[in-house]
Amino acid sequence: MSPFRQLSAEPCRQGLRVSRLFGGLLSALLLPQLTLGQTQPAWMEPFQQAYQQLQNGNIVSGTEQIAALWKANPADYQLAYAAGTALDSTGHHREATGWYLKALKINPRFGPACNNLALNYASRGEFQKAVPLLQKVTQLEKGNARAFYNLGLVYLQLNHFLDAAQALSRASELRPGGRDSLVRLAYASLMAGQRQDGMRALETLLKLPGDSSESLLQVVQVLIVVRGGQCLISSRPVQTGKRHLIEIVCRKATESRLLLVAGFFSGPGG
Repeated sequence: MSPFRQLSAEPCRQGLRVSRLFGGLLSALLLPQLTLGQTQPAWMEPFQQAYQQLQNGNIVSGTEQIAALWKANPADYQLAYAAGTALDSTGHHREATGWYLKALKINPRFGPACNNLALNYASRGEFQKAVPLLQKVTQLEKGNARAFYNLGLVYLQLNHFLDAAQALSRASELRPGGRDSLVRLAYASLMAGQRQDGMRALETLLKLPGDSSESLLQVVQVLIVVRGGQCLISSRPVQTGKRHLIEIVCRKATESRLLLVAGFFSGPGG
């Protein structure tokens, strides 16, 4: 099992309530993996020891060991990539940046390093820098649902709702039934003025198999936030769609508190 942990990105705008609700966690860092028939590199064991130093908080010792490994393997982009991942996963994001850049200088088409560098920038609130890197990953790996999802989350942080909706729609196509993608797709679509697409995503969310209580809560959450943005109350067709969706929620709801929240939308103009 890999020792690396998950990297998440905190919204850089503390006052942005929507980002807190829907920014979500960026998918886990892509970790170094061996392909079929590939032997473990000679640097792996000492690298694991260096990583253990980083985990224990010994940043100086850990980085010195990694630097020594790099001196012996100066053209190994996988090692540079692994070093960046180890530093990122232990919270040393700025130190990790240079290692990803080393990996990409040697192999500019190495998608995992592009992905992780993008998440590295996002973790520091530098979302504009993350966009072209994730776009590159989606071009290199057109079937990579994770990359489209990450790109959608970054666009959400930038309030680029139409771009976010397009990326999240592709992520949902590649990985049907993904709850997180559907929630964020609905939100992005509604905020971009694509009301039919947003409602369709919410209805798909409600039809997911299993316990529907989580889906109901997420639908209500989306509606509350988007209503705050005045995107569901601007035209008659939207009101009709909203009533229809609330009818679905109320038919399926089994908890009184959900019915009460849904009732928030059935007032004047609802």
